[in-house]
This record gives sequence, C-alpha cells and structure tokens, in this order.
Amino acid sequence: MSSISVLAPIKIINDKQFKTFSNCLNSYVNLIKSENVELIVANESVGGFKEMVRNKFLEIRNDTTFIAKNGFVNSVRGLIEKSKNKYIVFFLDDVELLFDEKGFHDSIEVMEKNKEVVQVKFGGGKIYKSNQKQKLEYRNTHTPIKINDNTIWLCDNIYEDNKHLISQWNSITRSDLIKELDSEYVGGSKDWDSYVVEMSKIFINKGYDLKTRTGWLNLRCGLYAWGRTNKTLKEHKELYDSNNR
Repeated sequence: MSSISVLAPIKIINDKQFKTFSNCLNSYVNLIKSENVELIVANESVGGFKEMVRNKFLEIRNDTTFIAKNGFVNSVRGLIEKSKNKYIVFFLDDVELLFDEKGFHDSIEVMEKNKEVVQVKFGGGKIYKSNQKQKLEYRNTHTPIKINDNTIWLCDNIYEDNKHLISQWNSITRSDLIKELDSEYVGGSKDWDSYVVEMSKIFINKGYDLKTRTGWLNLRCGLYAWGRTNKTLKEHKELYDSNNR
C-alpha cells in the first residue's frame, strides 16, 4: 500500500464519548497497523480521558506521534502540517468504517493510475439518496471502475452548491493538494464544516474543479456510531451490497 497519514483530531470529555471513540477506533485498526502508515494525533481530551485516549492509540501503534494544538480547526491544520505521507485519511471519534482496509488500497490504486483523481470519498453524502430512481441517475452520470472487490465511481467535480468539493473527513486525499489548499487558508473558521467550505472555495478559485475528478467508494461510507438507527444501518448495508454486485 502507498504511504498514508492517518490524522486524528480528538476531544473526549465523558464516558459515552470514550466508548464511541473506542468502538470506532477498532474499525480502523487494520489500516492503522499497516506498513507505510503513520498515525498522528491531536489529543484535546480532558481530565483522565487524555491519558486513556493516548494509551488507546499507543496500544495500536507504539510509534504514534502526538501534537499539541488548541481548537478543532487548529488541530486539523496542525495534523496536516505534520503529516509526511502521500495520502491523508482523517479518523474521527464518532465514525465507524463499514469496509476493511482494502477499500483504502483500491482507492489509492485508482488515484495512482489516474493522476487527475485527487480524492476518493467513502459515501454518497448530500448528493446521493437510496431510492431507485436516484440510483439509476447516479449510475448514468458517473464512471464506474471495478477494482478488486470494490467499485470506485468517478465523477466530475459538480455539486449543487459547490461548498463541499473537497471533503477531508470520510475520504482519502492526495496530501500535496490538502497542504497546498491549507497554505492559502486565511483563517476564521470555527468548525470543520466551515473550514472545508473555505478550502473548497480555494479549490475552485485555483481552477482545480475544472481539471480534476473525485470519486466515491461503493457509494457508501463509514457510519456515525451515534445518532444512527438500526434502520439507517440496514439501508447503508443494502446500498453497499447493491452497488458492489
């Protein structure tokens, strides 16, 4: 597998969050343990949770790098600056993967063979619903690439609002692109969503939306371990199965 930086901005403040964090981290273990992967953590957890979170990461990789930053956006930017590998994946403490590390490997293989592809996302997000009509519309407007056990759906960088062309969470992205966009960020964002919107604006202003492509892995993503019902989980799995046949 090509080199990956797994970046983790973490802030745990209670037992419930720590339990969710632990469950989600377990779904990343195989990826994090892989060769050519570096793990970098910005740990803003409070009280005893700070040491508990630290130990949880060290159990997986004893060479985990920890950085000290204050504020979520500052943590994200600090992690980006510290990363050294060719591709970046963010780990969030409330997102559990529904696929194994092969999904990352296959996504990278597509980007290695298609230099214009700058990112592969793990899910349909705002531009994809699970009803049959929209499934057909999606299939007709995106290019499917079957690779090993996965389907990567390549698309032009077209969104309804153009606010989330580049999504740093639930995705794997060329690190040189993220670093370049972040170097031109002028600040002011109070949360990750507004930061991503600003990064997408820079992406558009530099003309990347006209000369690059993004992709979707199997049209489904990691699921939020909190706030998701069993029905939603069932729909995600059905969507994954139907698009992976």
